Amino acid sequence: AFRSFLPDRVFAYFSDLQSAFYRDGMDPCDEATFEEIAKPYGLNQDFLEFYRSDEARYQTALDFQLARAVGVSGFPALVHLKDKRAMLISYGYTPFEKIQDVMDNLVLAPPAAGSQGDACSTDGCD
Repeated sequence: AFRSFLPDRVFAYFSDLQSAFYRDGMDPCDEATFEEIAKPYGLNQDFLEFYRSDEARYQTALDFQLARAVGVSGFPALVHLKDKRAMLISYGYTPFEKIQDVMDNLVLAPPAAGSQGDACSTDGCD
């Protein structure tokens, strides 16, 4: 729901939600949690109404569908999304150094000629 209001701030909001759940012990099943986290962003009743809407439920279902399509079946998982393609970087606990190595190779290294890897688009896996 938040993405529909402030798409450029979605990662900051997500970070705040993670802190609320894991650090502060707020209930992730209680809509009051989402309302409280949205307040500093200036979101009001319109946000809550959209949060409760069929459209928000549909968007959430699409997010879960994309997660399943790229191989995410649990938490935590890290997925690299670029050009409507997704690659599962890590699943479960992974030391930062390993993630950093993978990301450095993925983002900084030029692709090898003719190389292809396992990846999925938002329309499904190849």
